[in-house]
Amino acid sequence: MLGSNPSYEYVFKVSNAVHEAPVYVASQNKLYLSQLAPPPGYLPQLVIDLNQDPPTLSEFLSDPPVYAPNGGTFHDGKIIWGASGGNNSIGGGEQRVGLRALDPFTNKTTSLLNNYFGFYFNTIDDLAVNQKTGEIWFTDPRS
Repeated sequence: MLGSNPSYEYVFKVSNAVHEAPVYVASQNKLYLSQLAPPPGYLPQLVIDLNQDPPTLSEFLSDPPVYAPNGGTFHDGKIIWGASGGNNSIGGGEQRVGLRALDPFTNKTTSLLNNYFGFYFNTIDDLAVNQKTGEIWFTDPRS
């Protein structure tokens, strides 16, 4: 959108929800992202497959699901997402706000952290990983 004649084009029709936590997985040439404030019970994230011409957009549901990632990054072969919590539509009950890791090749997720010495998080966002130490840095603003 620079230059003397800037333009843009819509590539995909998506909902009016806020789209967050984009994470590019170079080994797959895919971009994973979420929809915040989804309809009740909506669990999938979205994935853009850049291997297709034109690229395709599809829903993606991990196992177990991650509810509304709010921030994300890629580290050591995994997508690290700040999960916004959940509701009873998630199999096995409610999911706490926390850090979740997704292996994009196996589709499996694991909980990395959902509290700090017993204090629960508000809404994890803005993730970054120190590439030397593996420490994960994030914000936890009050909603």
